[in-house]
Amino acid sequence: LPVTYYKSVDDLPPFRDYDMEGRTYKYFRGEPLFPFGFGLSYTTFKYKNLSLINNELSPEGTIQIKMEIENTGKMDGDEVLQVYVRSENTGKGDANKKLIAFKRLHFESGESKNIDLDIPVSDLAAYDNKSGDFVTLPGNYILEIGTSSKDIRASLELKLKVE
Repeated sequence: LPVTYYKSVDDLPPFRDYDMEGRTYKYFRGEPLFPFGFGLSYTTFKYKNLSLINNELSPEGTIQIKMEIENTGKMDGDEVLQVYVRSENTGKGDANKKLIAFKRLHFESGESKNIDLDIPVSDLAAYDNKSGDFVTLPGNYILEIGTSSKDIRASLELKLKVE
């Protein structure tokens, strides 16, 4: 799903409140009926052997993720691998997490694939009200890999260094 479905209209902030808090998967802290990225399948997938090539990077670097995904079901199917980022530098009004990469993959029944993802560190940037621009702050980040914004299969820690 390209949107979040809330369990109730009571979960939504007031219509005339233009603050982002409580809106979309990025800012909603409750339990949605159907989360952003949710999808149905006739099969199941297992994520294994997740790793970062380098967990300390500079702002000009590239995040390199390696993993294995296996179709553990009896049917062929597609999996949409999703990578979200959470920053430990967040303050009031900042997003809980944001989608930084996704990849649709087709698997035969029982098939296993080694997956390599390269994501520019600049994709971690967030809007800074003071500078009026997107900035990538140094600090610790958590990469969450899964099948939706709520179905996270693994987390990896990343440290962004100041140059």
